[in-house]
Amino acid sequence: MRPKSHFYALCTQLELMLDPQQRQEYEDYILEQGEIAGHKSLVSSNLEKASNLAVANLFYYFKVRDKSEESE
Repeated sequence: MRPKSHFYALCTQLELMLDPQQRQEYEDYILEQGEIAGHKSLVSSNLEKASNLAVANLFYYFKVRDKSEESE
């Protein structure tokens, strides 16, 4: 899994496994950023089906993207 995942996403996946209530915060951020980016498939019903690892990777995908946009 490591080569396909952001290091912090792996840590976050473990956090979500231990405290599933945190997942909603990550999903909310992903939904917000997905809407801004025009990703029509990032909707609540799809995120509910996604694994913790997928949610964590999406979260860090948008975080890294946001940081790169800020530095431009």
